[in-house]
Amino acid sequence: MIYFIIVFLEWFTTLSVEILAIRRCVSVIGSNSITTSIILWVILVALSYWYYMWWKLASKSSKEKIIKRLFLNIFLASIIYTVFSFPFENAVLTSLLNTGIWYAVSILISMLILFFLPVFLASQTIPLLNELIESDKKSELVWKLLFYSTIGSFIWSITTSLVFFPYLWVTKTIILNWIILSLLSLIIVIKNKKYFKEYILIINIILLVIFCKLIISDIFDKNAVYAFDSSHNDIEIVDYDINKRIMLLNWAYSSGIYTDTKESYFTYIIETQKIIEDLKPKNILVVWWAGFSLPYYVSKFDFVENIDVSDIDENLYNISQKYFLEEKLNNKVQFYWIPAEYLVNQKIKEWKKYDFIFIDAYTWKSVPSQLLTKEFYDWLNKISSWKIVFNYIFDQHKNSNYYKKTLNTLNKSLWNVYIKSVSDFVWQYWNYLVINNEYKWFKKVDIFKELWIYTDDKWTQEIDKYMLFKDNY
Repeated sequence: MIYFIIVFLEWFTTLSVEILAIRRCVSVIGSNSITTSIILWVILVALSYWYYMWWKLASKSSKEKIIKRLFLNIFLASIIYTVFSFPFENAVLTSLLNTGIWYAVSILISMLILFFLPVFLASQTIPLLNELIESDKKSELVWKLLFYSTIGSFIWSITTSLVFFPYLWVTKTIILNWIILSLLSLIIVIKNKKYFKEYILIINIILLVIFCKLIISDIFDKNAVYAFDSSHNDIEIVDYDINKRIMLLNWAYSSGIYTDTKESYFTYIIETQKIIEDLKPKNILVVWWAGFSLPYYVSKFDFVENIDVSDIDENLYNISQKYFLEEKLNNKVQFYWIPAEYLVNQKIKEWKKYDFIFIDAYTWKSVPSQLLTKEFYDWLNKISSWKIVFNYIFDQHKNSNYYKKTLNTLNKSLWNVYIKSVSDFVWQYWNYLVINNEYKWFKKVDIFKELWIYTDDKWTQEIDKYMLFKDNY
């Protein structure tokens, strides 16, 4: 029975580590399929390499050596995860990206450095336990161990995303992994009545490191109004200057307001507010809005009857009201904690139309890849009765493939689109508002015939975004 518990919980940590590694990368390089596929590969290679190695070593290992290896492997994995892999993940990845290495290679190298060894150590659990089983029904028990490990991986991977991230937060989930692995090693110590002194010594060292880390975090976070690592974002709200507050998502500026009036000082939001005030739409959809500053402002207009807001991060609604705006949102604002694509499709089924749609979806520095496709824009067309406005960050000179393909895709879906720069500072990248048909002070966008468009099939968005932002990772 103890062996089943060990396998069940060890596979929780392995899958949880995989999800944590992917989630932690979001704050550095955003969320994309390339990052996910590379991390999955590193985890699987680390897992399978031990399966390959063990059959060569099994015949040379006594039961005593196997027990010792099992104890040390699990406990060393817990140490490496807690004091090295996760604390240094962002720093190592950022440093590699800053060298100019292609970001796929940077991810690969950083994941190999940080996670190959601890996953390799932890993955030895099932083969080692297999050697400790002494029973006439050994084959049956081994297959049951594999079954329990698979069930554990499924249950705990879901639990990590749906329970631990939202309610424990990401950092505490890392600590939880350490606790579980430490308990597993303690179970081995108690069962075999060995290595107890070594166990206590290492436990004390780890507790000291964690304590110091918590103290240092408190020292450096005093200027933050609020800080939180949710399932989707590293969120920080900071007051600076005399009268300004800013919300950062994954280190990127997401929303900024004056603390006395709660009005946004971001130029593209001010411009969007002016368009709404001019057009006077009744029903508005805002896709992925972090600080809710636009819904907060335009909900005060008498002509506005309803504002639907979609964001995948459920925490942003309450955090924005309590710590950012410090006010309750108007009852006109309805929040949907679902992905934009799902919400749009639901509204298509309901035959609902919006007079004004504002797409301000950002993960890290760029629009999520799935919201750049012709298919998504076609869906928007079906629920739009009037104006659709998009916020994008493009290169200042508008000569990147990312800019050209995005505008080509919009033109293909919406027929004619118009663009306006809304940056009030000189920088390599500018904010642009794009609107689905002619509007004052917006310029018509030409079609770039030499390039194709973004679709759910032609998936080049991630490479194009990297080429645009590679100097600023």
